Amino acid sequence: MGDSESTAGETVYSDNLVEIRGDSITFRDYYFPRGDKTMPLAEIEGVYWWVPAWWSGKYRYWGSGDFRTWCPKDYRRHRRDKMFLITKKDRWTRIGFTVEDPNRAVEVLGELGFSVLPLADLKKAEGRAETDDTTRGS
Repeated sequence: MGDSESTAGETVYSDNLVEIRGDSITFRDYYFPRGDKTMPLAEIEGVYWWVPAWWSGKYRYWGSGDFRTWCPKDYRRHRRDKMFLITKKDRWTRIGFTVEDPNRAVEVLGELGFSVLPLADLKKAEGRAETDDTTRGS
């Protein structure tokens, strides 16, 4: 990760679902019934993407299906063509999320020093089969 002093604290991407600043990311409506979660970028181990399907989070509007991956509220998630997963340093839990402009979000995360990799890369690193789902019970 490469925090740039010129963008630290500045908003570099924002939509109705997330706000990415040079030093943190805020997930809107993460907590029930209402509450945002802000996470310092320094706590992020990796960022991954996948095309959502019925069994991999497409209809996971809020919460978790496996108590490991938690998703903030997005009632339009089933219409999105890309989902993201953040793994956290020294943490078992993960955050699954969507954005309104996935291409721009990937670009911004890249500018902040993150490689946004296909989810299959994480599964290979964990020794799991390609068919394992990420948000079991979605």
